[in-house]
Amino acid sequence: MFVAGGGKLLHPDFPSDGIDVQRAITGGALPERTLFWRFAHHDQRAARRGRFKYLEIAGNAFLFDVVADPMERANLKEREPRLFAALRDEWDAWNESMLPPDPDAQTHGFTSHDLAEYFGVDS
Repeated sequence: MFVAGGGKLLHPDFPSDGIDVQRAITGGALPERTLFWRFAHHDQRAARRGRFKYLEIAGNAFLFDVVADPMERANLKEREPRLFAALRDEWDAWNESMLPPDPDAQTHGFTSHDLAEYFGVDS
């Protein structure tokens, strides 16, 4: 694989998980792709594709339309079960391809006093 902006060939054992952004730099559009992330505090996991965001946090699962609902208040999980399941399954597949989280890594996060709608009572 050739990296357009850098003019180098990628090593076949280490493929890029990125995309060529040269089209966007020249005024074109980027292809849609799903972004994934995880955070150890409350076992957070999330995926974002287009306007939709899958989120699990402290055992609670959500699907948000972050364009129509930027404050993430309306859980669409029951209204859009196929989309919710697809993003959850994609997150699981992505997570399987990642190294396991480092159990010694520091993690900090909000508490129920900061974001009560996401958490049960904890200290």
